[in-house]
Amino acid sequence: GVLPSQFLEAKAKDDRRVVYRHYPVRDAKQDLILGKTRPYEPPTNCWSLGLKRNMAVALASGDVIAHFDDDDLYAACYLDFMFQKLQEQVPQADGPGGLAATAAIVTLAEWHCFDFGAGRFWHINPKTDPNVLESWRDEMCYGYGFSYVYTRKAWKVQAFPDTEDCEDDVFMGRLRRQPNVRVGLVKLPSLESGLVAHSYHGNNTGICEFRGTKRLGTVCEPFGFEGAMQIVASTRRKVPNLRSAPPA
Repeated sequence: GVLPSQFLEAKAKDDRRVVYRHYPVRDAKQDLILGKTRPYEPPTNCWSLGLKRNMAVALASGDVIAHFDDDDLYAACYLDFMFQKLQEQVPQADGPGGLAATAAIVTLAEWHCFDFGAGRFWHINPKTDPNVLESWRDEMCYGYGFSYVYTRKAWKVQAFPDTEDCEDDVFMGRLRRQPNVRVGLVKLPSLESGLVAHSYHGNNTGICEFRGTKRLGTVCEPFGFEGAMQIVASTRRKVPNLRSAPPA
């Protein structure tokens, strides 16, 4: 964006572990939000999502990278749980080099969604949902980047493409074709165990869990997001053009 985030600047001052860098470039999807339709080609004077991901990884100091979508809900145990699953992909994690020496990535095979308009959760498992087209199942399981946790070595094997759309799909697809990269799909401990809730609020620029006008998945009441609900209640009042998801 043109202006830095006051919220993130304050966080960086309060917590030395937070590194915030602002680059005064245009948001490539701003035109899309304002009404442009797909296929979308961003202006040349802005950064794509793929480039932003690469910049963030390059600036990070750790050997493990975790993605967070800024409008999704994450349980307090999310990082611990996913880090453990990443370690399970790497038998030699305790040996020489550990995770730093291994190209590996994990992502959720199932997750929850949150409808900001209706204040309602639902659960989606693309592998088993009868309303998910067969041709969509792998793309949905592997192509949503909001729950990616991976080693820096994996990113060095395959960086994100400099594209605005499908940057996660391409990144993961190319990693899966690499012979020495370990890729794992992670199941939830139970249907009610909340780790990530992918959000719908009517201003989404990415793809959500729908088939046409039909919502995929089933309504449920997960636990794990209780700590975020006060912020959610405050945020819902500020979301422009807030809409509820279509019915199942």
